[in-house]
Amino acid sequence: MPAKKKSSSKSSSSKSSWVGSSFSEEPIVPQSSGQRTLTLDVRGVTWHFLNLSLRVPASTTVFELTALIGKRHGGSVADLVLYKDEVNARNLLSEPMKTLDAIFHVPSDASSAAAAVIFYDFAAFESDCPLLLRPPDLHGTEKAKGGEKAKGGADEKAKENKPKPASPPLGQAAATPPSAPSPTIK
Repeated sequence: MPAKKKSSSKSSSSKSSWVGSSFSEEPIVPQSSGQRTLTLDVRGVTWHFLNLSLRVPASTTVFELTALIGKRHGGSVADLVLYKDEVNARNLLSEPMKTLDAIFHVPSDASSAAAAVIFYDFAAFESDCPLLLRPPDLHGTEKAKGGEKAKGGADEKAKENKPKPASPPLGQAAATPPSAPSPTIK
């Protein structure tokens, strides 16, 4: 048999000369450039579990804040309304391009922590989708019309699934019904 040919030197040299791109092993940490920040206590008008706390730059606009709150709700909110300090018509934040710095007058000293309270209210997402508008079926126990029990409802299923008598423990004879003849041993 003839000897195997050796691979060309070009392919072996190209594999050995490859060097991966280098990157820094240091973690990426945002550098504080003396930018003023504002800690917002954002409170939902209807439910307290909607409250959240955000630390944002003072240059954040009302529009960006509205987008952050909408994103928190998964985009399922409509007609989001923001109020400054308390829910009142005079405290309505209606200008979307106004910055939080202009609204709350954040101090220019970067070392002092500024805090503010914003309330928000919204309308739930409305849809014409028939699947979303349908009332719950409750696992087939009630008809959607009048609350009548459906065929094979919970009551009938309970009758069908009566508990079976337990079998006797090992070593004990099963009780025979009185109508059955007793066994005789010879």
